[in-house]
Amino acid sequence: MARTCLVLAPAFALAIAFGGRLVVGALQGLLGPLSWDLTDGLMIGTVGGIGGSAAYLLAFTAWGQWLVLARIWLPLTGRLPWQPAAFLDDAYRRGVLRRTGAVYQFRHVRLQHHLSRAFRRTDARYTPAVLPSDPPSSARGADPR
Repeated sequence: MARTCLVLAPAFALAIAFGGRLVVGALQGLLGPLSWDLTDGLMIGTVGGIGGSAAYLLAFTAWGQWLVLARIWLPLTGRLPWQPAAFLDDAYRRGVLRRTGAVYQFRHVRLQHHLSRAFRRTDARYTPAVLPSDPPSSARGADPR
């Protein structure tokens, strides 16, 4: 992440600074007198480079998308606790969850059923799974050879 930012920020800064100079030179006669000093171009390029590299990191990398969604958006909307690990540890200490390796499971079957019923009632898109029907009785006893 840091290497990407260290490469992208100067690249964007130089592209904006010198690309802006080319654009101003090309539009000078068409739009009238325009000014693009090198120091102003580098300042604008630096701000744009830092902003562009930060936007790239947040929008187009897995880490950035995780940060925006899981650590900011879901807690803000109340769909996830601000500290999920602390929440899971507290539930484990209270006996609601059990730990199986790296996975947490609800300890009580009644709680599992209650939560699944509550989910089915609130989610309009929920449709129960359709399992294939049993094979005909003649196929069950048939010899596989």
